[in-house]
This record gives sequence, C-alpha cells and structure tokens, in this order.
Amino acid sequence: MNLMKSLINFKNLNYLFLFTLIILSFYLSLYFVFTDYRDEIGYLSDSLLLAEGLRPSYSHSPSGISTWTGTLLIYLDFLITCIKNFSDLNMKSLFSFFDYTLFKNYYDLTNIKLSLFLINIIFIIYLIKYSKSSYYFEYFVLIAFSPLLSEITFSGKPYFLAFIFSAIAFCLKKNKPYISIIFLSFAVSERLEYILLFNFLAIPNEKKSEYFKKIGLLIIVFSVLSPWFTSAIVQNIKVIFGYVHIQPSQITSLININLNILFFITLLLSIFYYPFVKNKKIKYILVLTILLLFIFLSYYSNIPIRWFMPVISIIIYLFLENLKKISSFLVEKKIVNLLSIAFLILFINSLSNKKSDIQIIEKEKNFSNNSIIIGPKLLIEEGDFLNYTNFLKTYLYKFNSKNKFFFNDENAPLAFGNSGNLEILQNRRYEFLNKYKSKKSYSKFIMSDGGMYKNSEYYCLKFSENPNTYYFDFKDTNYKNCKIKKK
Repeated sequence: MNLMKSLINFKNLNYLFLFTLIILSFYLSLYFVFTDYRDEIGYLSDSLLLAEGLRPSYSHSPSGISTWTGTLLIYLDFLITCIKNFSDLNMKSLFSFFDYTLFKNYYDLTNIKLSLFLINIIFIIYLIKYSKSSYYFEYFVLIAFSPLLSEITFSGKPYFLAFIFSAIAFCLKKNKPYISIIFLSFAVSERLEYILLFNFLAIPNEKKSEYFKKIGLLIIVFSVLSPWFTSAIVQNIKVIFGYVHIQPSQITSLININLNILFFITLLLSIFYYPFVKNKKIKYILVLTILLLFIFLSYYSNIPIRWFMPVISIIIYLFLENLKKISSFLVEKKIVNLLSIAFLILFINSLSNKKSDIQIIEKEKNFSNNSIIIGPKLLIEEGDFLNYTNFLKTYLYKFNSKNKFFFNDENAPLAFGNSGNLEILQNRRYEFLNKYKSKKSYSKFIMSDGGMYKNSEYYCLKFSENPNTYYFDFKDTNYKNCKIKKK
C-alpha cells in the first residue's frame, strides 16, 4: 500500500513517465547480457549454489542481498513444488523435488534475474521517498541511466543495487545516521568497494565512541548479509588483488615493474582518508592523486570503471552539498529528468542493435545433433553438456589444479588451491543440465578467456577433425565454422 502511495504521489508527469521507462527498460533487458565475459551468469547462478549450501563463486564481490533474494525465490519455488506433490512426499522425493527446482532454475536463470530487477525497483521507490527535498534520486538515476553506466544498471549484477543503497545512505545521513550506516552496509554487502563511503557518512569529526559504534554496526550487518565473505576473508581478498595484479598494464611494460596493486591501494587509502583532511592544499593534492591513479588504473591497467562507482556516489554527494543552487536549478527546470528520460529512450533504442540470448539460442537450435558448438554461457541453455562435463573431469577436478594453472608449476603451493577453484563452483550448473536435460541436442562446450576455462582456439584445435564444429564470434555475434578460424 505504501509503495502504491509513493507512485501515486508523483507531482509531475515527468516522474511518472520516467518511472514507467525504468520498469520498461528492466523488462526489455531481461534476456540481454551486455558483456562478452558474461560474469552476470555467475552472479545469478550463485543464488542456486547458496540454496544448495555451497559458497557463492563470487563471494569476493560479495553480492549479499541480491544473492539472498534469488535464493529465497528458489526456496519458494521448492515449497510450491512440495505442496503440489504433497501426497508423494518422502525423503527421496524431497531430494528429487529440490533437484528439479535447482535444475529448472539453472536451465533458465531469468526468474532469478527478474527477482533482482524487482528488488532494484523497490529500492528505487524507497530512494524517491527519502530524497524528496535533496535531489539524490534525480542525480543518481541520471548517472545510472547514462550511456556510461546503463548496461551495468540493467544487468543481472549487483552494481546498481549497491549504487542505490549508497544513494539512500546519503539521503539519511543527517536525520537518521545509524539507518544511513545500515544502508551503507547493504551497499558494501553487494560490492565491497562501497566501504570507501564510510568516512563520508560517519562524519570523522564526531565523538570517537559514535564513530566506532558505526564501524561495529557496519561490520555486524555486513557479516550477517555476506557470511561467505567473512568466512573466507583471506581467500576473497586474494581474488580481488590477484585480479588487479594480473591485468595488463602499459606502465608495467615500460618500466618492467608491476605497480597495479601499489596504485590500487594508494587510490583506496586516498579516498578513504579524504574526509579527515581539513587543509585545502592537502585536499587538492589528494584530489589530484585520486584523479591520476584513476586514469592509470582504468585506462592504462584495464581495471573496470564499474569498480569505481563509489567515486561517482561521492562526486554526486559533494555536488549536492556544495553547489545547492545549481543542483536545484537543474532539477526545478526539469533538465535532469528530461536527460534521464532521453538516456532511457536511447538505451531502449540501442537494444535493437544488440543480440539477446534468446536470439543466440535460436541460432544454436539450427545446428544438427552431431554438431559441436563452442559458445558463451547463456541465460537459458539448450545444448547437451555430457561431453563438456566429462572433459572438465580431465583437468578441472585434479589435485591442486588451480594453483598449478596459476603458477604454471606442477609443484605449486597448496594454499587456496581448493577454495580458489571458482570454476568448479561455476560449473555446478552444467552438472545439473547434463543430468536432467534431454541429450537429443548439439554438444556444447563453454568457452572463455578467463580463469581455467578454455578459449575457442583451444576447442577448435581439439575438434579439428570434426567438420561440424562451430565457435561463437563476439564481434559478429554469430557462430562460425572452426575451419574459417584456422584460415
């Protein structure tokens, strides 16, 4: 009822039209995956891993509320299945029904993605409610729907939800400081980098006891929402810094020293320390340092811009706090809302130039049963994964395989070898598809350039004697015969 009132209370038709476009954009992007590396599939599958009692593969993210939301949907689906088959319940049937629930949602991940979209929309409404006089809603959605971030916003990943939580936290900073920290904890439980906002919200010059109470509150809420991060904290930090370290850097190639981690830590500390600084000269030095390090890491070292979304939250906060006349003028003249509407229309229009997973599946269905296709992870899978899962057993599940791969050494250290093998967790999906899906289909192998996955070149060479072997070309978003790739 309160949600309906929030919708009805829009004073301007621009807001109603904007909100309608937001819902439409979420709906239309349901079957799209916007990045070639397709980590979205892993984030969505994590809800099923959690439902089965396994650690989410993206526990380093840590994707708290969004993962729990999908897991609760799985449990609800399982409960409905049990109620429908109540007369047949016994110990074995309970396991079979749960297997069926997991398989059904592994086969089609869009229900989990839809649940994330629903949570996003609910908290957008909460942001509208809490930002009536502060304009946080207007500016946060303007940036979120801009061409820079729109594909992140409308993906099945936790970035946008964390962004919205940070906006609500800033809205509540003055009147409800502890609730503000709780929403910041929600944001940190989605994406760890939002811890950088703490000193902007906790007010470093307040009493030390209050400051440390808020630290304790954040730790408690975060630990409850993302226990898989705190239970393997060293492993998760290793994944984050390991990713930063291995990114190709133009600076490294010039001086032959990898400074990625040093730059990354310096950037984090500079942002975290900024609210404590009162001297203007030091503040200017810090801002310049942050700007330079951001350019080095994002442009020269390939660190994703989406990792720096908390910086965007900080910029919006500082803009609204220090340039109130300009910010209010742009909102009152409807410039911000009209830009947001234009961005959304532009995004919806851009979908016609992209290929959805439904369209890719339709292409796959044209292959004969004796075909081998080497393709990306999809939201819905129709292929036969028997050969793929058997192939994984030849290397993925071997003793200390992750560390041997990482260090390229048969005598590699054992530490984190098991907990760091995220590929085993991510391939749980294909074990279910192999067991329960009909085998009357083309044989599919998942390709990727990341981690221990094999790329299309490897598979094309492996199946070179089969003339009906096809790989997915991301540039043309189409399948091509491996013979063409050799040429």
